[in-house]
Amino acid sequence: MSDVTLPPVHLDKVVEALATNPALPPELVRRLFAHRGGFGGVAERSDLTDDMIAEIIALDDDWLTHSLALNRSLPHAFRMTLAEHPDPAIRAALVVGADDAP
Repeated sequence: MSDVTLPPVHLDKVVEALATNPALPPELVRRLFAHRGGFGGVAERSDLTDDMIAEIIALDDDWLTHSLALNRSLPHAFRMTLAEHPDPAIRAALVVGADDAP
């Protein structure tokens, strides 16, 4: 038997709820960028700063970048950056997430 303690089953749901909590301080929002496991809700926040958005893009995590592309509050400059992304699914998500897509 292993001595490794597994995290509670509901921990993933707690982390995702934290990611979408508007009262979460910016320093804790940043810490969620590094949390892997398929969570993208943090990248869909409307209060992301330019630095936070750039950090998400620099991480080059498929799920986070895809979720960022779906973010309806994403500034136009970052939309243009993601429009050149090599992954067609991210480019498609960018169009889906844009309210004013031509």
